Amino acid sequence: MNASTQNQPRTEPGSHNPDFHSGNPLSDWAKANKGFLGLVVVALAAGFLLNTWLPKQALAAKQSSWALYQSVLSTEGGAFGAEQLPGTLARVSEDSRVQGWVVLAGIQDAINRDDRVALQILVEEGSRIQDSGGLSGVIINTPDGAKGIMENALSRASSILAGSDAINWDNPAPKGPKVKFTLTVNEETTYDFVVGLYPEVAPNACEAFLLSVRDGSLTQRIGVRSGAFAWTIKPESSFEDSEGLAPETKWGYYHSKGSLAFSQKSGDANMCNSGSVEIFLQNAYHLDGRTTVFGMILEGADALDQLQYGGPSQQDDIQSMRLTAAEILN
Repeated sequence: MNASTQNQPRTEPGSHNPDFHSGNPLSDWAKANKGFLGLVVVALAAGFLLNTWLPKQALAAKQSSWALYQSVLSTEGGAFGAEQLPGTLARVSEDSRVQGWVVLAGIQDAINRDDRVALQILVEEGSRIQDSGGLSGVIINTPDGAKGIMENALSRASSILAGSDAINWDNPAPKGPKVKFTLTVNEETTYDFVVGLYPEVAPNACEAFLLSVRDGSLTQRIGVRSGAFAWTIKPESSFEDSEGLAPETKWGYYHSKGSLAFSQKSGDANMCNSGSVEIFLQNAYHLDGRTTVFGMILEGADALDQLQYGGPSQQDDIQSMRLTAAEILN
């Protein structure tokens, strides 16, 4: 081997090793466009950050907040007694997503238990949250017109503390179409319900519900528990498409026992799932302003108590549920 070939890279016959030395067009182009290539790398990194990492972080934060909220509600021995409240409020003080909703749940709990001491503490905390703008965009309908959800809760609590019971906070009697449907539990026990609809405050939700009755798609949907507060009637296949509906919550009613609403659409908390109907077994006021109440049970409400969940310490006697019949009565 002579000196002229001693330091040259060996190339096997038929191989195509790239030459990145000066004079190679690709190498020359890369050197001439270093700034452009740098911008491309930055743009790709920014795209990954905006489209993948940040949404995942936001979703994880929301899930963490929801887990905290659920943890508070399931606190053994209760979270909203006068003695427990300081600890409860401290637990959520750093999470603005759930702080207001926890106070709302506490106000309702204190009202249900007629705990005036706890109610006074919660009114003070709720007033502070309201003054700082918390939940300011969540508007619900009341007998006195549209109000912010926190303003409404504070008004309700204040009237109770003042000894006034002049205000009726129940949903009004439905004046819209009536629908009869049957739930079959464990393939043998049936429960019949008649619901009335609220087209005056939820026209799109009512029409979507009536359409599912007319075309038969509501029938044979299965029932799954939504925690302890509701049964969700949904398609058996999780891949079955359903129309997304914008929540009609600005003039909506309360998520009280016996109410019907569409659940939130998976992956988009700003839309309702027209294929997934929630039947509330108990008050769920934390959902006021979030999903659309479009109806109330008029007949058969007593059966709701037989569909309740006793909690993880008790056996769930309901192994299966299916909506087996539905018809529009008028």
